[in-house]
Amino acid sequence: MANATDEKLKAIEDFLAGLTSNDLDRMPFADDIVLISPIDPEHPVVGKAAAAEFLKKRVFPRIPVRRAEVERHLVDGDCVGTLWKATFAPAGATEVVVPIFDFFRIENGKIRELRPYFDPKPLKEAAAA
Repeated sequence: MANATDEKLKAIEDFLAGLTSNDLDRMPFADDIVLISPIDPEHPVVGKAAAAEFLKKRVFPRIPVRRAEVERHLVDGDCVGTLWKATFAPAGATEVVVPIFDFFRIENGKIRELRPYFDPKPLKEAAAA
């Protein structure tokens, strides 16, 4: 049987796989997930349906992630910090590589909280070009 750390890391791997393939079904979101994005930090997204809608409307069509390269994870109880590089492919623009630090809270293999930290400026500039 996998230990608790392995279960948390698998949830993150599944999330990143879903992110790079635009496949919401692969993302193990809890029904009551809270997502706070630097794209719109003043308006947290609450609930699985709202998180899916945010990804479908604000991320997948505008700034799709084509590659996720994990550097490391830091695990502390139910919380995991993941340092990774995302290769974004904005429509009509060249790819942009952005370092990201994600804070996850994972319970029973489901992501209950997700707070990505990154500089959104390069993405906004690429999308506007």
